[in-house]
Amino acid sequence: MSRKRDNRARPKAVKPRANSTLGFSNERFLELLTVLTGIQPVGEFGRETPLDLTDLASARGSLLLRELYSKYDDGKPSLSKEETTWKRFHEAELQCQETNRRFYELANRNPFWVCVRRRIWTLLGKFSWDEAAKGFGHGPGGTTRLTRAQAFAAYKYSGTPESTSGNAILATCAIASVPLWKQSVLFEAEDPETKPLVAIVEGNSVITVPKNYKTHRTIAKEPCMNVYIQKGIGRMIRRRLKRVGVDLDDQTRNQMAALTGSLTGALATMDLSMASDTLAREVVSWLLPNDWWYALEQCRSLVGVLPSGETINYQKFSSMGNGFTFELESLIFWAITQQVCCSDVQETDASVCVYGDDIVVPSIHFETLAERLGEAGFTPNLKKSFATGLFRESCGKQYYAGADVTPFYVRREVKHLDRLFLVHNNVYRWGVRTGVDVSEICASLRKLAPSSWREPRLPDGFGDGAFIGDVDELRLDSHRFGWEYWQVNVLAQSSIELQNDLPTGQLIASLNALSTRAPICSKDLATRLRVIRRNQKSRYLTVLEPAPFNKEIGPYTAVCPNWATTMDLELPYIDEALSGLPARAGRFEEIQILIPQYPC
Repeated sequence: MSRKRDNRARPKAVKPRANSTLGFSNERFLELLTVLTGIQPVGEFGRETPLDLTDLASARGSLLLRELYSKYDDGKPSLSKEETTWKRFHEAELQCQETNRRFYELANRNPFWVCVRRRIWTLLGKFSWDEAAKGFGHGPGGTTRLTRAQAFAAYKYSGTPESTSGNAILATCAIASVPLWKQSVLFEAEDPETKPLVAIVEGNSVITVPKNYKTHRTIAKEPCMNVYIQKGIGRMIRRRLKRVGVDLDDQTRNQMAALTGSLTGALATMDLSMASDTLAREVVSWLLPNDWWYALEQCRSLVGVLPSGETINYQKFSSMGNGFTFELESLIFWAITQQVCCSDVQETDASVCVYGDDIVVPSIHFETLAERLGEAGFTPNLKKSFATGLFRESCGKQYYAGADVTPFYVRREVKHLDRLFLVHNNVYRWGVRTGVDVSEICASLRKLAPSSWREPRLPDGFGDGAFIGDVDELRLDSHRFGWEYWQVNVLAQSSIELQNDLPTGQLIASLNALSTRAPICSKDLATRLRVIRRNQKSRYLTVLEPAPFNKEIGPYTAVCPNWATTMDLELPYIDEALSGLPARAGRFEEIQILIPQYPC
């Protein structure tokens, strides 16, 4: 007999509050920060404020006012942004075309590039599809077949996957190697014997996403099976880079190097403009071993489809959205930088740090590195590159003479209570990080919230579902399970239910493809998925059965089916912006979380 669900503890829904109700004003907030920093903002919302590096206070204040609204998106369409974005896109293609025309001749007669190639060949070794297959997997974003709102594994393992013609054989083999996935693809076919496992598409789809107040950035939505193969190759490169101290899973080394550079001046930080879009095809062809080149060439998209329907034959090798672009550009930048610093290919400079196009190099080699990167078609962003003075920035951290002056951002209109929490908490964290007293601004922001939410409820580190504050000023109730936990009510986005458009057979295949346990039958499943979104940057993929039970995972409770009592169903997903979630998202509810008690 199935158990009835207990609704007595069901959290009450909290209606989102409009901007007019909250009373938050961007102009008033900027005025408060102007008084706090003593810096006069220039331009709309202070976006044109010049960076003043005269002293610590000036650097800290001018950087904050310049960056505060630099990524602000008011949600309104802008023709100027679109025009600027597509102009930059075509300029990058022309830049790659010019690099493709001249690079082979330049590299063949220059010993420097021969040595760079030797470094890459030595590190990569022989390519193996068996090794690549161990890293195959779907990416977190949308594809040519699926929107961002459907960017979940259950959708990607269902339906007919898409691939470019060059990648079709690899895609077919990858699907066939997972029998249940193959069964899912053929589930609704009239004639499974003749139905192909993949649908052929021309190339990727080029779209724009917000970047800053001046322009958007272009990214490409790849066919799902191209990304599936690309991820395996990207993970191979990532493992090899770890052997030489480049950890693409951790930005800390770059950030600490930027801190050291701001103190000693011995290290310079460099950032590149449009690095992914200017990675020219012939540069990759010349630098990589033949077996790696053919593998990368086989699974990349050679053609891009613009929103207008126009197609473009890429001069670049790959773009943002490709599953190996980040690792590939990191590999190339590492080899170039090491060769600039060490003429002997057997030597490496331990002070060199590379994370994508964020590069840290000894200051004495800064100009030479910029020149060599220019030969390969890359352009250093001089506004974000620093080789002299006391200021350095890398991987999202900025330092002045050893002091952390990293700013925060207001990215969207503060219309709902959860956005007010985020702005307040970012101000609080900035004050802790920089040592500036922000208590008055925080108090002003808390007054805008409903009276029941005005007091700080959370210590830092437990999300932004309420105002954060010092532990000694929080009101925390002990949990009934014991003294080890406090219980706190916070605001969270409501659970998001995906549309019930996955046939039972496809759903079974989807979950079995992700599971290491024995196959399960349709009677063990209900054909619904729920993604539970909480304040932490994670989601739980959960299947609902007629008789579910509750299982505690960390501070949250997930609903799990009976057959999963010993199986971990927690799947990582990249945190998405509210606009990228299904239309049903955006409602909020009050939930209870548990916080471990700190020793007094």
